[in-house]
Amino acid sequence: MMKVIFLDIDGVLNKKGRTINIDLLNILKYILEKTNAKIVISSSWRLGRMDKLLSTFEEHGIKERVIGTTSLFCDQNRESEIRDWVIRHENITNWVVIDDLNLKITADKFVHIKSGITKENAANIISILNKKYVKKEYKKDVIYGLDYDSIEMDEFFYN
Repeated sequence: MMKVIFLDIDGVLNKKGRTINIDLLNILKYILEKTNAKIVISSSWRLGRMDKLLSTFEEHGIKERVIGTTSLFCDQNRESEIRDWVIRHENITNWVVIDDLNLKITADKFVHIKSGITKENAANIISILNKKYVKKEYKKDVIYGLDYDSIEMDEFFYN
């Protein structure tokens, strides 16, 4: 069983430009220490900048926390990509999305970052990840992404 952080990079681990800010990365490291969470990259960095990202994470001792990326669906948004990942991985005990985009995800699973992750954001993320979480069971055709419309997703996302 595991806790998962769906991590955006731009606007979360940097404020301006494309370089990861080490002070912001240290806040992420603190969150990881307090929650023992794993990371799934949901950022556009997964589309060609993963080598640079993983190299930076390795330099700072957190590369092993990255367990994958969300899938890229040409006709879907980031929320759908995250939802698909959550549904396909039954071993999640809790999860949170950290992003600077204003995503349509229920507030108890989403931390909206304004301009770089802060210590206040970290406290909220730690609280979310350390809460007890019960995942609903879904029928098999939904788990494999064939029919999202047939189930209630209010506990994960809202329209």
